[in-house]
Amino acid sequence: MAPPMHNTSGKPNVPIILLGLALLAAFVYGVVQLYLKVAAAYGAIAGTAAVVALLAALTALAVRWLQRYRAIHGKRVNGERVLALTGDWGSLRLDAERKNGVLEMNGRRVVLIFADIGEARAVAADGKWHIALTLHHHTPADWKIPVADGSTANRWSKIFTLAAAQKL
Repeated sequence: MAPPMHNTSGKPNVPIILLGLALLAAFVYGVVQLYLKVAAAYGAIAGTAAVVALLAALTALAVRWLQRYRAIHGKRVNGERVLALTGDWGSLRLDAERKNGVLEMNGRRVVLIFADIGEARAVAADGKWHIALTLHHHTPADWKIPVADGSTANRWSKIFTLAAAQKL
């Protein structure tokens, strides 16, 4: 038998487990009520279709949330949570677990920690997008990292902002 879940004080998380069970029971009750109301009004096939549509919509929302989470927080690869960006200009690799990164650009290699990140902004100039990155304690302090489009620039700006706040 698996040991019970514990919080940092070593006490079981019984209220959290009970809350989860209550939410699951409420969800099942709601799905059953949806089926009963729709089936009473339009038939069993419509009731089943309503339940399937609800479950499909919830699954789509969960998948979309997971994709967005992984886009910002990275995927676990060989025990590391890594975010990487590469191009003709060089490469950028951030390790969210170790709170550090490596920027290779224009023949220069900079090893940084998240506390070095000062500011990151998505900037469009002459129809091309780049990330304006400011690093403390590095020479040069200002870097322009080219990216493919505005959404990528905004994504990496958010990643750097979270990294600077130690929340990545």
